[in-house]
Amino acid sequence: MADEVEIKPSDSLVDEFGITGDHADKFMEAYSTRFDVRPGDFDFNRYFEMEGLSFWPFSIFTNWLHRRWGVKKYEEREPLTIAMLQHAIDLGEWDSQRLSESSDPAK
Repeated sequence: MADEVEIKPSDSLVDEFGITGDHADKFMEAYSTRFDVRPGDFDFNRYFEMEGLSFWPFSIFTNWLHRRWGVKKYEEREPLTIAMLQHAIDLGEWDSQRLSESSDPAK
């Protein structure tokens, strides 16, 4: 029998569960459909790296594309937590600022 894992509101999809790239994209799509969360201002790049695009020489190409298309590049990804997912369900929409504030215990 497998050990039970405690899931905490502060757990990050990337750090604790290893959800990244294409898996993260599919997860967020299924999540928004299942819980009827409108995308609002959700920006995949704020929380996740695209799969296979962070390795050289692809990183040079993607950096060029980001500049060319005006895609915002995040120096550090913001952790997307279980608390943020729940708060978005409660709101019915992804609101990055409100969700970030709700996941920060200092605020």
